[in-house]
Amino acid sequence: MQDSNQLPVGRRTYTADWWASGWTSITPFHLGSQSYYLIYNKTNGTVHMDRVSEDGRATSTVWSWTWSAGWTHFVPFTMSGQQYIIAYNSSSGEVHFDRVRPNAQGVDILWMGRWGTGFTHFVPFYVGDHPHLIAYNSDTGLVHFDRITDRLNGVDVASSLTWASGFDQFVPYVFNGENRLVAYNSATGLVHFDRILPALNGVDVLGSGTWARGWRLTGYDDVNGEPHLIAYNAGTGLVHQDRLGHSGMQILQVGYWKTGQSHVVGLNVRRASGAPRGFVLGYSTTAGGATITMLDDDTEHLACDATDCRIRDLPLLHQTDPALPADVAAQGPLGCYDASIAMAAAGALANRSPSASPLTATRTRDFDALVSSWPATSSNADLLAFQYRTAKARDPYYFHELLQDFSPIERRVPAACDPRAYGSCKSADSRYGDAYRIFVGPGDFVSDDLFVRGVRQKVMQIIAFDWTRNTTVDGRLVLELANAGHKVAVSGFRRATTSHPVLVNDPGANRQRRIHVGVLEASSRLVLPNGAASWPYVEFSDDPAHAKLLLMHYDGVRLN
Repeated sequence: MQDSNQLPVGRRTYTADWWASGWTSITPFHLGSQSYYLIYNKTNGTVHMDRVSEDGRATSTVWSWTWSAGWTHFVPFTMSGQQYIIAYNSSSGEVHFDRVRPNAQGVDILWMGRWGTGFTHFVPFYVGDHPHLIAYNSDTGLVHFDRITDRLNGVDVASSLTWASGFDQFVPYVFNGENRLVAYNSATGLVHFDRILPALNGVDVLGSGTWARGWRLTGYDDVNGEPHLIAYNAGTGLVHQDRLGHSGMQILQVGYWKTGQSHVVGLNVRRASGAPRGFVLGYSTTAGGATITMLDDDTEHLACDATDCRIRDLPLLHQTDPALPADVAAQGPLGCYDASIAMAAAGALANRSPSASPLTATRTRDFDALVSSWPATSSNADLLAFQYRTAKARDPYYFHELLQDFSPIERRVPAACDPRAYGSCKSADSRYGDAYRIFVGPGDFVSDDLFVRGVRQKVMQIIAFDWTRNTTVDGRLVLELANAGHKVAVSGFRRATTSHPVLVNDPGANRQRRIHVGVLEASSRLVLPNGAASWPYVEFSDDPAHAKLLLMHYDGVRLN
């Protein structure tokens, strides 16, 4: 069985190709409502402090200097509202306590000293409002629990212990007011979920297991303050977005990012108003270039009331609209897919960033002209006729072409697929967004949550299902494929708990409807086609027969 409940991880990604190679440390910090990071090259000592815009779209260097080479670790912490950074050299043991100047214009050195050499990881956490550290040596397993002194002249060692060696990824977080820690060994896959003991004399292991090897981990808090984990594999680009809990985590999304990134750094980007948003900064020390991926949901594209959230400017198209021009009116009876494509493409274009424009002399440019004047000048029938004409010419307009018409596709599956040829690509992404079509069937898992998350993350989605025959035979429900399908465009979700939470625009019924998406499992009372043990299905809330309609595929497109 595979988990088909997948979306591209992150709501949007911004590319910073101008980053030079060679940076070895990336350390985020805050000054008031502004978010920054320090980047440092330990080979030549170059150091920058950069400010991150509150929407994550831009970074700017506000200060640069040259420090001595060789610093291996930078640990940010705050005390009494002031931002500080500890700088440590693992080869010499040299350590500085630095205070960050206003507006990130460098640092003032408050204390210099020498600690033991060889520490490979420092994990900051707070007891009350006071900063503490875990210092760990992955070669020997030596670990110190330290309290930063009130005078900022070093640390008081609360305890010194020996753990297993080899842990090389640590993510601290707070759960139910308690300090927690994810500890992971990327060589073996061993992972622990720990609670830091209040006496600062070790941890309680609340959960443990063995993951795949090779993950790089980072953490962030979402807009609700809930802790999350990002696990990234540089070799494959595979990435998991997880919600951290009491003794483990829940996988929220699985997808792919650019391969080869040596750093993945969680950023909680502050805003002048509203809660901080979660981002991840990815960077390759050898190749240069950076990406900043927004992880939190945004609501700019949603219109919400007490009951529902709906995607703004997503048209409801009627596949047999009587206003269709004569040359395409015959497309209507079988036009549910084309109508759904037009709805989703229009929603993606209407809700994109204002700075993004399709290239000239492209079909997306032509369709966007209709979308931008809808509904004042262009009509539902105009949007539908555009799509029907491309289908009638046997060259249907589709999501991968839409993406290509903004900028060249950076990653595609299969690698040799043509984004302008319908059906050639399974998935594609670029700096402007992503698109996919995922076929499902026996043994796959798909749920309501997939489509609700997609709406939250500005993905315009299509659900395709079979008009499955539901027959009762000898007390058993027997499902048979009709080999005739229907498509609908996802248009929103119900905010309250409900059995049918996904809202769809149905081009056949010409109205918004509610559906439930789940998985059927064969039993003595349920027979699935071809002897399948399980199959994803769709059910409409307004269907008095409660027919189970087997899911065939789902499509999605998102523009940043």
